[in-house]
Amino acid sequence: QSTWGIIILMEAQGKYADILGDYSNDKYVLRMLKRDDYDRGYIDLLTQLTKVGTVTKEDFEKRWDEVTKDEHFYKIIVYESTADGKVVGNGMIFFEKKFARSCGTAGHVEDIVVDKAHKGQGLEDNIMNALRRIGDREGAYKLVLDIPDAEAGFYEKHGYKKYEIHMAWYRDGSI
Repeated sequence: QSTWGIIILMEAQGKYADILGDYSNDKYVLRMLKRDDYDRGYIDLLTQLTKVGTVTKEDFEKRWDEVTKDEHFYKIIVYESTADGKVVGNGMIFFEKKFARSCGTAGHVEDIVVDKAHKGQGLEDNIMNALRRIGDREGAYKLVLDIPDAEAGFYEKHGYKKYEIHMAWYRDGSI
């Protein structure tokens, strides 16, 4: 992708263009999730992280419409490979408006994944740094995330600390 193409793409990223641009290069462009990313392998990427189930293109587009309706709630960023246009990295932050902390806002970091063929190039670190900066820009007083114990070291490297415990209830009884 040409430098001109990257500039046009960054202009389309709105208030986070500077943040996303800081973590983009000739091989990878960090950008906001787009409605047509289903065709760029987005769902396949998520299967490297968690159970996804069956998600059709129509399901994806409907959910994309829902999560982008409120521009202040969900922020989903992806890495796109400039070599083939595939989505190879993902991270999400969503915001919880609270009454506590002087009606503060908490950020929840979710779905951090980089395609196994693209690991080892710092993309995971860049996603975490970009999400922290987005959270800061949105005024979040804290960012929280849920992770397996085995991955704690990676997140501690990014300034996260173990705090209390997390519990979950799943309707189907699975974990």
